[in-house]
Amino acid sequence: MALAANELRTSSLSTGAVAEAVGYQSEAAFQRAFKSHMGITPAQWRKMQGPSGRDAFAGPSADPARSLQ
Repeated sequence: MALAANELRTSSLSTGAVAEAVGYQSEAAFQRAFKSHMGITPAQWRKMQGPSGRDAFAGPSADPARSLQ
């Protein structure tokens, strides 16, 4: 699921393409497994990542600019 989550965050691939890339034959099965593991749907995950690409579930230390200070 970490691979799928990263792919959803960093690429513009469709959910179905991500599902296939990580080994699922069914987009529906992937969506169910993703939600079971992550607690939200792949679409919700992608939306929460926002345009900055920052992980919405990570704390402030995930901000690269902060680590340079």
